[in-house]
Amino acid sequence: MSQTPHEIVVGNVGRFLADWRGMAQDKLALRMRSMGFSWHRRTVYETLQGRRRINIDELYGLAL
Repeated sequence: MSQTPHEIVVGNVGRFLADWRGMAQDKLALRMRSMGFSWHRRTVYETLQGRRRINIDELYGLAL
């Protein structure tokens, strides 16, 4: 099964932030909350697993 564009973007951005920077899921969630997003560790997990879609504002927050 091929990935959707959303799955590709989420995988690339999320893994980059969580893995490359060595940022734990709870720290990434805290970072997103500090920008006003209602993110928790479970939110990060579900996003990285492709079970939760992110909106353009969240994508921007992840890219900062």
